[in-house]
Amino acid sequence: MLGQILRSAREGEKARVIDKLPLKMVIVDELKVIFAMEDFHKTASRQTSLVIEHHALAASLKILFETLWERARAYNEMIRQVQLARKQSETSSTGQPISPAHRDLDD
Repeated sequence: MLGQILRSAREGEKARVIDKLPLKMVIVDELKVIFAMEDFHKTASRQTSLVIEHHALAASLKILFETLWERARAYNEMIRQVQLARKQSETSSTGQPISPAHRDLDD
């Protein structure tokens, strides 16, 4: 999934990352809302969808989406932060790369 997001972001698609979402939804034509939810009563497929066609509900949930979108971080920014953290964890406090020969476990 993350690979697909990265490819889309490289092609100009806007993508953002947030720690937690209350549920998965799709808003279609500012009229229909599709919720993807877990179905605890089924044994085979634990996913179910609920489709509601209601303009006011769609408008309200669009506001929720836009609020969460603003709070989320840009996907490319998140990738840069992860790469920087990895690079920093691979470097000792002296700025030199850590190799097995340089590691002192008694510090």
